[in-house]
Amino acid sequence: AYIRSAGALLEENLRVSKKYINSRRISEYAKDILKKSKKGAEFSEKTRLLSAVSVGEIKFFKETVLSMADKIYAINDEWGGMSDTLFKAILFYARASGEEIIHCPCSIMPEKTDHIILPGSKTAFLLENRFFPVEHGEKIKAEAFYTSGIDKTVMEKRSQDAQKLLSKAANMVKTAKRSHDRLERFYVNAMDFEKTELLFEKIKTDFYS
Repeated sequence: AYIRSAGALLEENLRVSKKYINSRRISEYAKDILKKSKKGAEFSEKTRLLSAVSVGEIKFFKETVLSMADKIYAINDEWGGMSDTLFKAILFYARASGEEIIHCPCSIMPEKTDHIILPGSKTAFLLENRFFPVEHGEKIKAEAFYTSGIDKTVMEKRSQDAQKLLSKAANMVKTAKRSHDRLERFYVNAMDFEKTELLFEKIKTDFYS
C-alpha cells in the first residue's frame, strides 16, 4: 500500500512534467548521443530490474552498470518527464539500429524507463535523482530541456512524500525479513534434508526416465 501510494505521487509528477518538455529537442538529442556510440553486437533486448524497494533501503545496482559500460550518461531529473522521454527515444533509435539492449523499467511504474544499458557499445544511460545517486559518468541536467511554468514547489512536495512512503515500505520489508529468517531457523532444524534428496531423485526419475 505504501509503494502503491508513492507510485501514485511519482506518476502524477511524471504526468505533469511531460507537459513541460520539448519532445522534438529531446528526440534529436537522443539521436546525437547514439551517433557517438559504437554499434555493438547483434540486436537483442532484455528487461531487467536495476533498482527496487528492498530490505530497509531502495537498492540500486550501480556496480552492474560499471562492470558493463565504459561510457555512462547520468540524466539528473527529479520529475521523470524528460528522462523517460529521452530513454524512450534512445530505445527507439537503438532498436532501429540493431543494438543489444538491456531495458531497466521502474519497479514502481513498469511503463516508465529508469535506466538503459547497451552492452555491445559499452554505454549506459542512468536516471539520477534522490533515489538513485550516480557518482560516475557525464552529467546531463534535465532542467535544460524543460520549458518554464512548472510548479516546482508542488512537484517537490510530491517527491518528498513519496520518499517518506517508500522509506516506510523498505522498513516494513526489513521487519518481514527478520520474521522470515526467524521462521527459517525453525524450518532448517526441523527438516530432514536426506529424505528431501531421496524424494527429489525419485521425482526426477519418474519424470525423465
